[in-house]
This record gives sequence, C-alpha cells and structure tokens, in this order.
Amino acid sequence: MLLLRRYDYRRAMLRSSHLAALRRLAQVTGRSFDDMQEVARRIPFELTPFLLQRAEQGSYAPAALRQFLPDLRELEGDSASVDDGESVGSRAPGLLHVREGRASLTLTHARLVAPRASIAPRASIQQAVASTNVNNVSDADGEGALVPAAQLAQALADIARDSAIQDVLLSSGDSRGDSRGDSHGDSRGDSGGDPLALSNRALFPWLERLVAIPHVRAVRIDSHALSAHPERIDDAFVAFLKEHPVFWFYAHFNHPDDLDHPLVRRKVAQLLSAGVPVMNQCVLLAGVNDDPATVTRLMELCYFSKVQPYRLYVLDHPRRTAHLAVSEARVREIGNALASLASPAQPLLVHLGKDPARQEGVTVPARSIVQEDRASSPVGRGAASTAQSTQSAQSAQSTPVVDAAPVVNSWNEWDPLEEVIVGRVDQASFPAWDTINEVTVPRDEWGPAVRAMSGELGKPYLPEVVARASRAVERLVHLLEAEGVTVRRPDPVDYSRPFGTPDWTVTSGFCAANPRDICLVVGDEIIEAPMPDRSRYFETWAYRALFKEYLKKGARWTAAPRPQLTEAQFDANYRMPAKGERMRYVLTEFEPTFDAAEFARCGRDLFVQRSHVTNELGIQWLQQHLGDGFRIHVLESRDPHAIHLDSTFVPLAAGRVLVNPTYLDMDRLPSILKKWDLLIAPEGIATPLETRCLLSGWIHLNVLSLDGERIIVEKRQEPLIRALEAWGFKPIPCDFEDFFPFVGAFHCATLDIRRRGPLQSYF
Repeated sequence: MLLLRRYDYRRAMLRSSHLAALRRLAQVTGRSFDDMQEVARRIPFELTPFLLQRAEQGSYAPAALRQFLPDLRELEGDSASVDDGESVGSRAPGLLHVREGRASLTLTHARLVAPRASIAPRASIQQAVASTNVNNVSDADGEGALVPAAQLAQALADIARDSAIQDVLLSSGDSRGDSRGDSHGDSRGDSGGDPLALSNRALFPWLERLVAIPHVRAVRIDSHALSAHPERIDDAFVAFLKEHPVFWFYAHFNHPDDLDHPLVRRKVAQLLSAGVPVMNQCVLLAGVNDDPATVTRLMELCYFSKVQPYRLYVLDHPRRTAHLAVSEARVREIGNALASLASPAQPLLVHLGKDPARQEGVTVPARSIVQEDRASSPVGRGAASTAQSTQSAQSAQSTPVVDAAPVVNSWNEWDPLEEVIVGRVDQASFPAWDTINEVTVPRDEWGPAVRAMSGELGKPYLPEVVARASRAVERLVHLLEAEGVTVRRPDPVDYSRPFGTPDWTVTSGFCAANPRDICLVVGDEIIEAPMPDRSRYFETWAYRALFKEYLKKGARWTAAPRPQLTEAQFDANYRMPAKGERMRYVLTEFEPTFDAAEFARCGRDLFVQRSHVTNELGIQWLQQHLGDGFRIHVLESRDPHAIHLDSTFVPLAAGRVLVNPTYLDMDRLPSILKKWDLLIAPEGIATPLETRCLLSGWIHLNVLSLDGERIIVEKRQEPLIRALEAWGFKPIPCDFEDFFPFVGAFHCATLDIRRRGPLQSYF
C-alpha cells in the first residue's frame, strides 16, 4: 500500500494577485512595479514559490523567468484566439482526443505554471482570464481541480473500447504530443491542465484504471513539475510509476537553469531509477534561449543527466507574443551549433505554425526540422530521420525528410547505439517440432522446461509467463529510451497457427522475442538468416514492416537462400559426442543454414562457431556474400549442446572481448585474437530451472553494449557486474530474468539497427 501525502495545490502557487510576489518579481527582473501590476491585472499568470525563491537566490536567471512572465507588449496583441482549437477525433468532449492509435487525455484544468508561449495552441487574452479563474478552483487535496468524474469515466471507457489505442498522453496543455488531437480541444483554448497539479490521492485512482486497460502500453505524463515544482515528484509518486512500467515523463526544460538545480536533478534521477524515461520538449523563445550557447548547454545538461533531448520547437507566434519569435537565421545558427554535439544530445527540431513561407522548415546539420511530427511515440517510435514535413497547412500529403546519416548502420557490437529493435513475447507458442531443441538442451532439463513454459509442445505459452516477460521487456525498453536509444518494435503475430511447405508442416511457430537470432546487420545491410528450425521459418514476418521502412530509406535488405529443411538436412543417426570425442552436430551439409546469433561483428572481422544451427555451408555463403573486404573466423566450441555465440564470445569494446572459459579452449582461439584482451567471465549466480528453462548456465554473458563503456547486464549477476567494473566498464543492471523462458537475454532480445561509427579493421 502506498502512503499518499496530502498536496496543497493552492499553497504551491504564487499568482498575479499576490502583490508581495509582484514586488519581488519586479526587483528580480528589473521591471517597474507599476508595469508588473498593470500586466498582471490584464494577463493573469501563475508561478511557483520554488521558481521565485531560485530567482531571488540568483540560481534562476531572469532570462529563464521570461518564459512565464507576461510583457507589456502582449497587451498590444490581437485579442482574437490564436487557434480555434478544433479537435480531431474527439470522443469525450474537451477531455479525450484520439488519432492514429494515440490519445490525449485531460485530467484537470489546473496548472502549475502558465508559459507565455505554448507548444499547444493558446487562447486569447480574454480566454486566458476565464481559464485562470476556473483553474484556480481547487481544494486542499488538489481534488477539486479534477474534471467531473463522470466525464473522466466516459473517457476511460472510450479508451477501453478502442483496442487501437496503445499510447495515452496525459496532457499539461503544453505538449504537442503526436497528433493535432493531442494538443487541441479544451473549450478554454488550452488542451488541459498539468496532471501533477492533482494530489496523489486524486490522481492515482484514475491512473490505476488507465494502466489496467490491456492494450494501453504507454502512458506519457506531460508536466512542468520537474522544473517548476520538483517537490511534487514525491516518493509515493515515483513508487507508483515504478510499480507500473508503462509510464514516461515529458518535461519542459527551456533554459539550462530549469534543469541545473540539485533538487531537479535528484528528481530526474529518481524517475530514471524507477525505469521511467524522461523526455524534454523545449521551445525556442527570444530573450530566453535564442542563442547557440544557451541551447547547446541545455542539451548537454539533458544528455549528461540522461534526459532525452527529444524535440526543440520553433513557433510561429501570434501578434501578442511576437516579441518571443526567433528568426530563421538564428534557428540556423542554433542548428549548426547543435550539430557539434553527440548524436543522443541532439534534439529533433520541429517547426509548428501556419506561416506558408516557413512550411518547408529549415535544414540544419544536426537533425531535420519538420512542420509537425505525427509518427513518433513510445509505441513504435521511428528514428528522427523518419519525420515528415507537411507541404501546406491544408494538404495531407507529406515528403520524407532524410538525414545524411544512414538509417541502418552497424559494423560491430560496441559503437554508440542509436537505434535498436526490441522483440515482443505476445502470442508466443512453444513449438512442437523439437529436433533442434532436443540436441541443444540436456535431456533432464527438457521436460521441466516444457512444463514451465507452456505445459505442452505446440501450445501457447502460459499467460502468466507471457505477462511476466512482457513486463521485463518494458523495463528494458524504458532503460534503453532513458539512455537515449530509439527503440522500434515488431508487429504482433499469432504464432499458434500451423504452417508448412510442400515437404513438411508444423503445428505452431515460436515467437518474435529474439530478433538477434533471425537477422544479422552488417553496415547498412539487414541479412535474414537461413535458420534450420522449422518452427521459426516465418519468424521474420513480424519485422517486415520495419524492414520495408528501412529499405525505402536507403538500407539494403537481403534474405539468404531459404532452406528446404527436408529430412536430408538433419542427421537421423546423430549421437551426442562423448567426452574427448570430436564435436559433431545434428545438421548435415545438405544446404547452407545459420542463425544470425552465431556471429559476433568486429568491423571487417566476424567470429562464428559451428553448432546445431550453423553448418559450414552457411558460413561459406556469408563469407562469399560479404566479399573479400571481410574475414570470418571460426571458433571451436567445447559445448556439445552448442547454439548461439552470444553467451560464449562477447566483444565489449575495440580490443576487448568477454569469453566463456568453459565453452572455449583458450589455447585454440584464432591467432588474430592475440592482439586483444581476453576477459575471462566469472560464473554466474544460478537461475532456477523453471525460470532459466532452455538456457545454459552462462546466459548472464548475453549482455548488450550501449557503447565502449556502458553495458546492460542482468541485475542479479553481481559477480559479472563487479568484474565489468574492475575492467573499467559501466554496467547498467536491469531485471530481465522473467524473459528467460523465451530463450534469450539482452543481446538476443535486441537487434542493432544503427550504431554511430564507420567500418574499421580492429586487428
């Protein structure tokens, strides 16, 4: 049971009616008190004591304050509404807006702060006055600020009925979200208040109902709390988010001082530790952050705090806030400065507005500027280079904006990871065809593993096994996103259906959990492996939509010769080699076969092992396909159950490889490895068989390198974590054991799409 702290929303606010606060603001900003009072009388505003205290202490620059304080020039603006706020696909009027599988939901009209320029369309001055009067109505618990319960219940019922909705944005009225429906629709001209203007007591029951909807896979909390009122991110709130691994947090850091404060950074770290990715949406504002040094420093602070910079917005302002507009020349200058940052520190520049002269956007080296991005969300989000630029305000046609960098680029296992595919366990079945499994799993483990996973061959995995594994996958996705990696997901496929070829049939497939097994990425080419397991014959179908997308953007997509997998492919008289006998495998050389997970990439050199899924013809085919510019080195395994190299030989960085001393003979390694540091892996902490299932006792070596230092590793494997630290790496623990019944770990469950680095020879 979580303890709920009472939250007094009224005491958290300093409003324009507070004369003492106005006098203090006038002193801090250098404005006259009379001017401040006149502006505040006609344009009400809200500010938190945290921000005012920081301004008085000198830790919050006057430039940062300008994003919240009105200006005399705003009184000269047009009183007409900037945008009529017409909603798209509205369900519950004023609360829920749906488009393309994403929804925006308003829980409250109360706000923590009211920025002068919003990503969402803003109301007129008269509407703002009315909005503020309504927004200020709240009780001591922040519960009175909730929209009527009946309307919220209707909105949640609408979401529950629409199984296409996987992604829900809890709008603060200052988030663009991913469709126009995310940012329009409130009758006050603003799409909603800040969800964290509500108390935990008021907020949690509605969040519980939302996350209980099975098809809702991501919930984005859009809030100014981190920068304006970090105390609101209390322990109970963080614990609640950690308990439900579907949450994302969208922050609004517009100035370096918004993030550069010990309490703010501590709250960011709490969210990240709870597995909640923190994304930043920044708006370019004249006099606030419209110089390259300020924006560059902000993005660096985000990057080093593990806040994903995400988006940098350029707005077309109405006349009343025209003084906040940033010139196109200055935008170009800022873009050029951002290009010098590491790729994860570069936001996507997005132009929002209706000025036809700026419809095409501004091209900068850092990332593409687009008119409005509608393709990006935590569920199936694409790379920045997939964004599209709207040709006109009325036209639905769009033209792709392609970065100069290739969309697919991965030459090794350790260059900085920028984009990755993470598998899914939905609708998985344990295959009935077991020829491969029978020779890769010790016989005494086979029966218990089957009972633990599905209870019977050819049947779907047990629901509780799938549910636990799904939560583990979401933890990994959240971690990757928090580390600045773009995550893509395959399509759901029902693997319980039978299929076959003219020569054979099987009663079910397997799953889409392990993309590393089925595809090998070499540079800009995706190679489908000719796998010998009949139950995995069509496993790539879940990934075809992604591969077609990459193909259209310049990647190469190749399928190795599809094997017939007749009985001639398998040795009917196969017998496991006894100790001391030469290794032999169930595969014949009838046709080339290999699993992609048998290969480890080190630039121009690849390493592979012969196994029960990879034969000599398969290795020969890949060598001939890659050509003379690459060399493939065969490792001799001592494991009679050999399958997949990524728990045996794991390159971690240039010149350094983690090796399994049980499966590899250190004296018989290829001579080329004499130039490398061989890091002898420690034995792992034992995982119970009912969890480990078909995996070897060395599955803890199946790690994922984010770059030459950061490595994702199983949380319980403390000996390996300590060893990695001693070797100078930075292990990132993640609880992933519940994924093990799907026969893989971090490396298996992912497929590198883009790592930042060129083709090199490391030997």
